[in-house]
Amino acid sequence: MINGKSENIGKLETKVVDHRKITTITPDPDKLIEWLEREGKNAVVTIPVDVSSDSIVGLLTANVVKRMADQSAVLELVTPMASYRIHADQFPIVAIADQLGADASLSEVTIEIMMSKALSSETSLAQSVLNRKGVSLLVEPVHFTLMAEFNGAKIELNRFTRYVERVIPIPETVDPNQITTGIVVGLDGSTHHVPTYVQKKDNRYYAVVNSLTNSMYTLVWHPVKFADVTDHWAQHAINDMGSRMIVTGMGQNLFEPNRDITRAEFVAMVVRALGLMPANGEISFVDVNKSDWFADDIQTAHDYQLIEGYSGSRFAPMDTITREQAMTIIAKAMNITGINPDLSPERVNRLLDGYKDAASISSYARDHIAAGLDLDIINGRTTNTIQPKSKITRAEVATLLQKLLRKSDLIQ
Repeated sequence: MINGKSENIGKLETKVVDHRKITTITPDPDKLIEWLEREGKNAVVTIPVDVSSDSIVGLLTANVVKRMADQSAVLELVTPMASYRIHADQFPIVAIADQLGADASLSEVTIEIMMSKALSSETSLAQSVLNRKGVSLLVEPVHFTLMAEFNGAKIELNRFTRYVERVIPIPETVDPNQITTGIVVGLDGSTHHVPTYVQKKDNRYYAVVNSLTNSMYTLVWHPVKFADVTDHWAQHAINDMGSRMIVTGMGQNLFEPNRDITRAEFVAMVVRALGLMPANGEISFVDVNKSDWFADDIQTAHDYQLIEGYSGSRFAPMDTITREQAMTIIAKAMNITGINPDLSPERVNRLLDGYKDAASISSYARDHIAAGLDLDIINGRTTNTIQPKSKITRAEVATLLQKLLRKSDLIQ
């Protein structure tokens, strides 16, 4: 199906392997390319599979995927288990072929898009891990996997430059109001938030989950109400971000909303908000140790170009972060979510001229602060001051993150 127009141009095969039912759909590459040429740019290619199986696989040749990328097409695999939507330009086809040693035609390289129900042992692991954290698992986990194969050699594609959408049906036995967020559950027992919202379509509820990586996903119930934010101006944002496991308390169910926040704490919250998979590589800063609780978050932020540090080698993780430093990182996060506006110098000046302390903004932060102001993600400390060198509070950070995710259409 392309742009809603349906035609049978593929074959469907179902088999049983190790007591698990696997359904594979393979569109005819020549017919699909012909269709793409006819439909032109920005086509949406939908592969519908109306079969219940333990695993559902869509198979495409790399030359077809490259043609889709050249035409800015979007690929969807729609199944009873879940749906998966990815921009074709997220497949680095030439690099994939080089890595596989595919010196032959791209038509001999296979791209595999797979969704699989979690094994019972994996579901049990997720349930056990979440129970210990006071989180309720509401939906059986689902694996999402992309593979490239040539001549028996395979590589997994697991990092993208724009968000990939997954739509998970909410069982009728589950109250959709109890879907707090989607999470990734690692086979090592790790968990992290991924941006999620609930939508209703044709009298059925679905969770829309966006992430920059593939893994095993599930939906959870995790309501949080911090005792010290009742009647606070940021109460809703703080509890929302806490329920999504983006911000955490300070013990005894307290959030301490008016406390300043360190650079390490801020970066960790941004990484969690964006749903970034923690990095495991070498640490880029001399003042961050691998044993520090924030080490992986800081390295992840560095990998995604959210932070640079001081003089390129120091990060000063325990320093409190200033408003202009925080706003700069938020603007860089807007690049990741795809909403950072391209502002002219004149527009930057107009946005900042209304603040009497605009001259005190560091040169590196001016464009970033203007971008946040332009989208109403950040605000002045007062109606006519930015106070760029002042510290930012935990309450302000929770509000910033909620606005960022909402403006990016990643939550509602």
